[in-house]
Amino acid sequence: MRKARAVLIEDETMFRQLILLTLSKVKGIQVVGEFGLGQPGLDYCLREKPDMLVVDLMLPDTNGLDLARELRRSVPDLKIL
Repeated sequence: MRKARAVLIEDETMFRQLILLTLSKVKGIQVVGEFGLGQPGLDYCLREKPDMLVVDLMLPDTNGLDLARELRRSVPDLKIL
């Protein structure tokens, strides 16, 4: 069975590491990308089309909700948390 490919976009390093640690313990999920800024994370998701995205709503370079809306249009099957 293929693991769900997840991307994490979170600007706070400690919180990002905590989420990564937590996700690494979940069977069936593989974190394939992590980003501290929204734009590089958005570009990656548009290019690679992961299965799942965990995104902070308050990022230094963009609003996480706007990012999620853009990805919902472009990658409709993406699960967003």
